[in-house]
Amino acid sequence: MGLPLNAFITIDLELGGITDCVSATGEFLRHAKRWLRGRGVETAHVWVQEPGEVVGQHVHLLLHLAPTVRREFFRRHRGWLKRCGAKSAAGLVDSSAVGKSYEAALGDTLSRNDYLINLRHVIDYVVKEASTETHLAFGLRTPAKGGIVIGKRSSSSENINRAARARRGREYGPGSPWHIALADLSQCTDPSREPTESEHSPSRSEARGLPHG
Repeated sequence: MGLPLNAFITIDLELGGITDCVSATGEFLRHAKRWLRGRGVETAHVWVQEPGEVVGQHVHLLLHLAPTVRREFFRRHRGWLKRCGAKSAAGLVDSSAVGKSYEAALGDTLSRNDYLINLRHVIDYVVKEASTETHLAFGLRTPAKGGIVIGKRSSSSENINRAARARRGREYGPGSPWHIALADLSQCTDPSREPTESEHSPSRSEARGLPHG
């Protein structure tokens, strides 16, 4: 789809004083997507919410981030979190490239192979609560129990959700490993999606060293 998930971001929402982690994740992504859209940059994402023994309730976010906007994105993301109600705190955000660099996913064959190997490790890490079928499809480690979370555990952007994958056909369609894995991660409506008029209510760390959690 031309939007490889090349950024791995972990946000310790509980450390930031956030109690509704799902809503805060959706709001953070809305701010990010509006900013990216304003620069003509398309993105895609998958997120997984987890509790943690070392850290509090946190979210792992795999995101497509065009290298041309990466530096400015990371200068702004703490401001978006503040607008979501998060307090500033050391260790609030941990981010890294998937692969040797943010450009690896879009590079030559050697760089892309490195990216794909690293992406496999990241997926293994974030889908530990996924179904046995998913783990078998990817040859991942034994499913683990990460604990109870409040609200939905995972979601994906609409451009890589079930309907989008069906439109893409065999590569992402029924039976493919991506279809099986992403089905686990996108059962629910993406909370970062802009509401339609009818839905709007006025009341409304290794990616190479995997981070804690």
